[in-house]
Amino acid sequence: MHQKYDIVLKDIVKDAPRRFLKLLTGYDKGKFIDVQFPDIQIKEVDIFIELPDEDIVQIDMQSSNDPNMLGRMFLYAGFIYNQYKKLPIQIVLYV
Repeated sequence: MHQKYDIVLKDIVKDAPRRFLKLLTGYDKGKFIDVQFPDIQIKEVDIFIELPDEDIVQIDMQSSNDPNMLGRMFLYAGFIYNQYKKLPIQIVLYV
């Protein structure tokens, strides 16, 4: 049901872009970009621990340099926050 309204509201904003952009961002020009996220595959973190103070820790083990590590950790933090409603302490151990 909510998706139907999402489409209508997006169309309204796109039909009057200058007014909405100026109101929301302070700019009167911008490029609308359609973004769709693919279905998320099952992801598992290497180690996930809840501490006595209720902080949560995510540890990722790496045996080589991954140029996408920052992005992966950012995504993991988002997934974890979505499920546990708190940000994890994140540690990458290079072994």
